Amino acid sequence: MLLTCSTLPGRISWAGRPDFRHRAGVAVFRLPVAESQPFGPRAAALLTAAERLRAQRYHRAQDHDRFVLGRAAQRLVLGAYLGRPPAGLQFEAGAHKKPRLREAPGLHY
Repeated sequence: MLLTCSTLPGRISWAGRPDFRHRAGVAVFRLPVAESQPFGPRAAALLTAAERLRAQRYHRAQDHDRFVLGRAAQRLVLGAYLGRPPAGLQFEAGAHKKPRLREAPGLHY
């Protein structure tokens, strides 16, 4: 395994809309949580009952929101890559409790 470490340029130009046809290499996504707050209720609708229950356990609202938006973004991105409805994706705990897709356990994200 080859590990490399480098610095990023001072300013990164983020693409406006990701190209989900790109299947090789590494794709990096950015979710500006503060700007995504208005999508909170729609994001929560993508989560399972267990994920919503886990989100309710957070004491601070910002931690709750970050979890909900992060899980929804995970579902949206993986759903787009796989051509599947985001709410229908099923996750299970993999090694070290890292989530993995039940129907695609070999997919690394």
